[in-house]
Amino acid sequence: MKRLVILLIILVFIAGATETAFAGSKNRYRLEGLAIGIGSMLLMDALLDDSCPQYCVPKPHVRPCGHWEIRRRWIPPEYRRVWCEGHYDRCRRWIAGHWARVRVRDGHYRTKRIWVGCR
Repeated sequence: MKRLVILLIILVFIAGATETAFAGSKNRYRLEGLAIGIGSMLLMDALLDDSCPQYCVPKPHVRPCGHWEIRRRWIPPEYRRVWCEGHYDRCRRWIAGHWARVRVRDGHYRTKRIWVGCR
């Protein structure tokens, strides 16, 4: 196909380089003829394009090596230190102010699905 297009391009250039008839200006209609020739070559190339065959063989489906796993990860509980002011307890004893640890969130497991490839 490419050879045919190259041959047509060469023929158009040869036809454009030859002497025209003596019935008018030498350069009259030369650009129009060149544009028509290039347009017809592009149209013929589009019509005769055989780069895409009628039937394409499907590619074989290749499964990747590996598998999915569900992994559990322990998320530890979160604590925060807070200041407890002095106060009396139930038995009327004075408890001085102190820092105490308060649990903000309980510990829990988080599951995640991950792909494990072959080694």
